[in-house]
Amino acid sequence: MFSFRIDDNLTLRLPEKSDAEIVTATVHCNLLRLQEWMPWAIDDYADEHALEWIKRSRDGYAEDGQFNSLILFDGRFIGSIGFHDLDLKNKHATIGYWIDQEYEGRGIITGVVGN
Repeated sequence: MFSFRIDDNLTLRLPEKSDAEIVTATVHCNLLRLQEWMPWAIDDYADEHALEWIKRSRDGYAEDGQFNSLILFDGRFIGSIGFHDLDLKNKHATIGYWIDQEYEGRGIITGVVGN
């Protein structure tokens, strides 16, 4: 399983089925903010949606290196980061991310993207 430690507090890792409940809960805590930018952030977001994302993330990583990762701060899930519009032929991708409002402004995304 992919896991990458960025510093003493931050780790990226592939999501697992057991993460579905915490992903769902964190999405709900940030739903109004996420809905402005994330089309998947729907009012009835549920564990089933998180499980679908987890499956797609793991399958994509295994198939061709697509990357969607949990952002963990001191082991706690606080958001997600991944590559979108992955074009291996032209070596191009866009980065998408979101983070729990409680953790904004701490340089976490800067640290994650910079590594």
